[in-house]
Amino acid sequence: MQIRSLRFQDIKTHFPIKTMLIIIGVWLVLALGNFLSIEYGVYLGVDLFFPFSVLYPSEFLWQGFIFSFLFGVAGVYCWDKVERFSLLQVILCCILLVFLGNMMQGSFDNTFLKPFYWKGQQYYSDAIKVTDAADFLRTFEEKQDTFLLHTKTHPPFVVLIHYYLLQISGGSIVFLSLVFTGFAMLIFPIMMRIWQNFDFPALQIKKLLLLLAIVPSVNIYTLVSLDGLILVSVALALWAVSEVYKVGKVSLFSIVLTVLSIVISNSLSFSGLFVIAFLGILALVQLWKRDARFAWLGGISLMISILVFLGYYYIGGYNHWGVFRAASASENRYGFMLFSIPKIYFATRLQDIAEIMMFLSLPFITLWFDRKYRASFLEDSFTKTVAYSAIFVLLLMFSTGAYGTGETARACLFIVPFIFILVRKISAITFTIVYFLCVMQTLIMQTVGDFFW
Repeated sequence: MQIRSLRFQDIKTHFPIKTMLIIIGVWLVLALGNFLSIEYGVYLGVDLFFPFSVLYPSEFLWQGFIFSFLFGVAGVYCWDKVERFSLLQVILCCILLVFLGNMMQGSFDNTFLKPFYWKGQQYYSDAIKVTDAADFLRTFEEKQDTFLLHTKTHPPFVVLIHYYLLQISGGSIVFLSLVFTGFAMLIFPIMMRIWQNFDFPALQIKKLLLLLAIVPSVNIYTLVSLDGLILVSVALALWAVSEVYKVGKVSLFSIVLTVLSIVISNSLSFSGLFVIAFLGILALVQLWKRDARFAWLGGISLMISILVFLGYYYIGGYNHWGVFRAASASENRYGFMLFSIPKIYFATRLQDIAEIMMFLSLPFITLWFDRKYRASFLEDSFTKTVAYSAIFVLLLMFSTGAYGTGETARACLFIVPFIFILVRKISAITFTIVYFLCVMQTLIMQTVGDFFW
């Protein structure tokens, strides 16, 4: 169904408006409660605009409003023509929508350059100080506390990526930005292949690609972001799982994908442990069902990945485990949050979950909370197993106190592909409504807010 032919009566009939209004009501009550706690001096570790952990007012540049208009027009046009477009054309539409969404910030500088240099607290600021890459890697652990906040809580390879790209380009932030953007945009062809392996219909894949491009989390945080790189690296593991499902056995290709996923994600962020835990949980569930394929996939890939990190240690002098322990201690100075600061623990756990849901978009999550529409998502048992294994691991990470400062819409961007493989069966008209409302939410968020961390 085309957006241009939508009527309000269609929305009333084919979308759970009442459920969405209840969700908005609950959000406003929680936001008010958080505001009052701040007003009366009860510190819960949650920022003012619950559940947003980072939100600044937009500069409201006139150019931004032009791009807001273009984003809305492109969003409608791409959807209405989706049946005629090839998959390649749809992927190009996705890249265009992400670009237009971010250009609502009003300028090329705000969109592509500022994320690297603003506040002088980003990886770029440490990368330009590196004089010897080998020495930086070898001495990273002993100097860890002297680096900027983001650098000292991540593996050193993030800074080294910045360093080498700057070396290649003669210090060009534009080149740095284009490489980050180009790598992050690989999420669309990767997801296309994953849905194909899980036997999604071609038209459904096209629509899901467009929806993926305009949900706030992907539209806002994929471009020019480390988390866009992590999103792609984690999605490689999901691609590997889908390959095993498709061909019926563990192949060399699926092992290569999994090793790349484990090594790249763990080299970029300690959240990369998610991939290992996900593969472990999935293997256990499938072993219970007498299916050992995923145990072999995870086991072989993990052993190869361990050899890579041993190479880091014996060849490069880099101790990944030691750096992880130091970063963990830095983020949890008072010990386990549940025991040391229980109020903050529970409040931030709620914020972590709520922010992911908000950035998936209110219309999208509304379908999950409505009994009638939720049933249309959950059809294939294996994709449910895969998605729920991933969600379980993420909740387990939250329970440990991870992501104590929020920002999960960005830092946990990698969970989005696992949620999107559940959108198996949904009526054409409901899909159109969800997409249209999601375009509107993202347009508003990108126009009035700046979510840069």
